[in-house]
Amino acid sequence: VTSGLRSIVMGEAEISGQVKQAYEAARRAGRTTSMLHDLFQHGFRCAKSVATQAPVGAAGRSGASVALDRAGMQLGGFEGRSVLIVGTGAYARLGLSELARRGVSRMQVFSPSGRAAGFAERHGAEAVEAEGLERALREADLVLAASGRGTSLFPELFLNAGRTVVLDLALHSDLHPLVRHLKGITVLGLEDLRREDPDGEDPALVTARGIIAENVEAFRQQQEVRRIDPAMAALRREVFDAADGEIDRLRRDVSAETADQLERSVRRILARVMHQPAERARHLAETGFADEYVSAFHTIFGIDISAAQGAEDSPVPAAPGAAEPVPAGWMRVDRTVPPGPADLAGLAGATALAVGGRPTGAELARRTLRGGGCPAGHDAEG
Repeated sequence: VTSGLRSIVMGEAEISGQVKQAYEAARRAGRTTSMLHDLFQHGFRCAKSVATQAPVGAAGRSGASVALDRAGMQLGGFEGRSVLIVGTGAYARLGLSELARRGVSRMQVFSPSGRAAGFAERHGAEAVEAEGLERALREADLVLAASGRGTSLFPELFLNAGRTVVLDLALHSDLHPLVRHLKGITVLGLEDLRREDPDGEDPALVTARGIIAENVEAFRQQQEVRRIDPAMAALRREVFDAADGEIDRLRRDVSAETADQLERSVRRILARVMHQPAERARHLAETGFADEYVSAFHTIFGIDISAAQGAEDSPVPAAPGAAEPVPAGWMRVDRTVPPGPADLAGLAGATALAVGGRPTGAELARRTLRGGGCPAGHDAEG
């Protein structure tokens, strides 16, 4: 969607901007989550990649621009043409800008909601009131209907219009269905603009879909890694809290300078020690072993991680300066967890691997923490 492959005109430029506006509105209202934030950011990056590496359809142009290209072919050009714009929304603004760029000097605006006067004044057009609509239609060579307020242009308004091209661009058509059947009236609607190239599928579209598939997989892997973040955060907190407690005890027995040196040394050691387990945990998550890792984590360390799903994902802060979002899920340190089936099964992990079985959670965790390789058949390079 963000890449414009499902828009009215494939590849049109407005779609990505509209999605960004929707995301920003949701973020300001505090209605986004960590997962939704990741999803939208991947979507924005994907749209940029598609636009630069595989431009399709409108190739980053607006839908209004493409529609006016079609209208121009019907009219034989825009020089000396008169245009009536119905509506004052985004498509009307884009259409007016495109028409001015193409040299149209006379543009009239009619608004079913009565906003034509202000819109026309801001954009250098002529406002049309309801009583002048029929006359404006008779004078117009092109009608750009984009108010989206439902049927407001009835067949009788076009009876004396002569040869007219009508661009019906609103999702809720501004035209009565019979207008299409009037002599001299050519209507180009959304379905006309959606039609694919009859010569076959654009090779750029195949490339674009490949880019999208790669981004979908990258998002999936990222979310798998997110599932183990609470576990790694809990482990780091446990290790560094223990180190801080020991350093605080030492400060009572040694000088401040010595204690500071010891603290820096301990933190460097812990950072190196924690790096490999964190990398192995990420690798396991990306290759589909997140559940086993979390289960093994509880077995070995007694830290229980229950990953929240869907709506339980934590909201992203609504404004700058707000508290950091809490990772999805909850955790507790349980020092009295009795041995369970998972622990006993872990003792047989080596046997299971020897006969080609799937490793248990406990065995995966032990291999991860000692920096060993993935089980046979599960290595990313293999």
